[in-house]
Amino acid sequence: MNRFPKLRSGAISQYPTGRGTQYSTWVGQFVGGKEQRFREFPSSLLRWVVELRLLTSREVAEIREFYANEQGRAGRFEFEDPWSGVVYDNCSFETDENEVRWDGEEMGRMRLIIRQNRTN
Repeated sequence: MNRFPKLRSGAISQYPTGRGTQYSTWVGQFVGGKEQRFREFPSSLLRWVVELRLLTSREVAEIREFYANEQGRAGRFEFEDPWSGVVYDNCSFETDENEVRWDGEEMGRMRLIIRQNRTN
C-alpha cells in the first residue's frame, strides 16, 4: 500500500492542520415517537485537514501524482498522523478535488482532507 508523501523537510503537514474524531450513530424513530440508537462503527474514526503552504513545484507535482495514482477518494493509502507519528493503513482522500494555488514562484498552497476508513 502506498504511503502519503512527506515534504522535503520531512514533515507530513504544516500549521495550521486540524484533526478530528468522527462517530456514527444510527437513530431509528418508531411511529409512537420512541427512538432506538446504535453505533455504526465499533470505534471512532480520525479525520485530518492537511494545510500545505510554500510548496515547491516539485512537492506539488509529487502530491498531485500521488493523488492521481490513488484516483482521488477511490484510493486507499497509509497516512502518518502528524501529531502522534502513528501510521494508519486504511485512509483515503475525502474529496475528488485537488486544487493548487500559487502565491508566487515556488510558493504553492494546497488543502487536503484525509479520513480514516472503517476496516471490515
